[in-house]
Amino acid sequence: MAGRVATSLRSVSVGDEGLLPLTRARLQSLHRDWDALARDTAPFLGPTPVLLQLPLAPEGEPLLAVARSNGALVGALPVVLQGRTLLPLRSVHSQQYDLLGDGDAARRLLEVLLADHRWDVMCLGDLPEESPLIAAARALGGFTHAVVHEHRRSPQLPLPGFEERLSHKFHTNLRRCERKLEGAHYERLPRYDRAAFADALRIEGLAWKDAAGSSIAADPKVEHAYRALCRWGSLRGLLSLHFLRVGERRVAALVAFEHGGTLYAMKLGYDPEFAPFSVGHLLIWNVARDAEQRGLTVLDFLGRDDEWKRRWTDRTRSFVSLDFYRATPSAIARWVVKEELKPGAAAVAPVLAGLARIAREHRPICQRNTTLAAHPPLERLIYRSQQGLGIRSGLRKLREPPAPPGPQFGHPSRHVAGSLVRVRSREEIERTLDPHGRLRGLSFVPTQWEACGGVFRVQRQVLRILDDRGRFRAVSGTTLLEGVDCGGKTGTAGCGRHCPLMFRDEWLESVAEIDAPLPEATPPERFVTVRSEAEIRETLDRHGMNDGVLFTPDIAALAGKRLPIEGRLEQVFEHEQWLSPKAPVFVLRGAHCTGSEFGEEGPCHRACALLWHRDWIREAEPAEGEPPR
Repeated sequence: MAGRVATSLRSVSVGDEGLLPLTRARLQSLHRDWDALARDTAPFLGPTPVLLQLPLAPEGEPLLAVARSNGALVGALPVVLQGRTLLPLRSVHSQQYDLLGDGDAARRLLEVLLADHRWDVMCLGDLPEESPLIAAARALGGFTHAVVHEHRRSPQLPLPGFEERLSHKFHTNLRRCERKLEGAHYERLPRYDRAAFADALRIEGLAWKDAAGSSIAADPKVEHAYRALCRWGSLRGLLSLHFLRVGERRVAALVAFEHGGTLYAMKLGYDPEFAPFSVGHLLIWNVARDAEQRGLTVLDFLGRDDEWKRRWTDRTRSFVSLDFYRATPSAIARWVVKEELKPGAAAVAPVLAGLARIAREHRPICQRNTTLAAHPPLERLIYRSQQGLGIRSGLRKLREPPAPPGPQFGHPSRHVAGSLVRVRSREEIERTLDPHGRLRGLSFVPTQWEACGGVFRVQRQVLRILDDRGRFRAVSGTTLLEGVDCGGKTGTAGCGRHCPLMFRDEWLESVAEIDAPLPEATPPERFVTVRSEAEIRETLDRHGMNDGVLFTPDIAALAGKRLPIEGRLEQVFEHEQWLSPKAPVFVLRGAHCTGSEFGEEGPCHRACALLWHRDWIREAEPAEGEPPR
């Protein structure tokens, strides 16, 4: 039966129906038909938004599945052929993805797809639950398997009377923030404006996205796609740019499309300096009130079901993934593994996750958790036993399911990188500390008291760190200051590693640039040149170390650089005692860990000072005009 059905359908894939190269969509006739079909639907499904996504789409051959009835285009679905698998032509920046057409078009399109034998499995993710493709796939039956899984939920705010449905506490907080933010006013631009759009991109990355490398402006391809999409939307009368201003300064921005009574909130950003006033929420409040007055009915937040969106509405729209398996050996094998065997393996998943957590907590993944001094095997065993062998906790971790993932990044500090701050007085800081000398779990260490009253430039914001137990944690309202490290003013305090110290926002106050004399940095006495990566690798053991000093990608990136010596690590505190490293270890000024060794698991914003084994550096030649040593 399968052979007869496939044979009878193969004849329909002729002309401009079937799986066509997406480049055909640039032809005037198909582009016009596709655009006309998309005119009354969501604004992101037409030819121009899809073609703008091409540079961001998955690797493979971009295709357009086309269905016609009596010569007229009735269904269109952009896909990517990757090997023998069809994937949706979308990226993380796609606003929506679905079939263009009704239920009859969906059935016709699936028939057309089945007539093309270049694919075995079709995995369409992020389809709206009401997509006609879902019902059509379930009704097809016969020799295929169509499996639907819930993918995510996206909040939507019905606009008529929305303020009456807000919680009393949240509404009161909005009014309080509006009163405290003097000079604030709302601005809406119904057309594309180059300067305003640049402002929106700048604000979108200010909080944490620039630091994480996920802002629009961080990737030229993404920025180009958004800029082109907004220009096209402006020509169609779809684009609106929304801002919250304090005086002449824009402090929050929203890039949105409006169509069919719905406002689609595409990208929201805010200035972290104004985070205490909840300027992001204030902007949404103004946008919703303005949209309601103009007759719009829904504010679609798009994207994930984030906690901050839940403060506005409990109504969500469900999105699902549709996996469609043909009657071929490879497709059936994939269906058995993914839909039958994989769910059966759920019982052992907690055990495997526990083993992974234990392995990660004990493997040397950064220089912080390596030992630099010589420790006899018996001493290591005694110390480990005193700390607990971890047998019971390890077994408990194997039995317990992994904890639900928390936020990847914390809330940004109100002090942006490059700004000037003054460390508050000892009396002010002591009032913020608990009996253990901590504020929200972060200790104010003795070396930090030396910085009280001083003015420093913010080195970076700390939004995520790898803690001393090898676990990533989100951090909020915290910064690193240039020139403030554990070595103190003399450079001899702490353990000698010269790692930057973290400061909570409560310990700092902003100061004006003109009134802020900065401390002068101590001029370096010696310079060294980092050896080549090949030379360094020759010194490493099978664990990637030399005398306990771990080689990292950040060290490789500095190969050949000329850097000043900050200090030498004379003593390390290991196994509850001060010891000397097995070999000379140095700290170089300006050489800090970026967390690149963690790959996709990262980043880490601690910016620890990198440790350098004596074999990895050599005395630098004097620079031009510098006296010989």
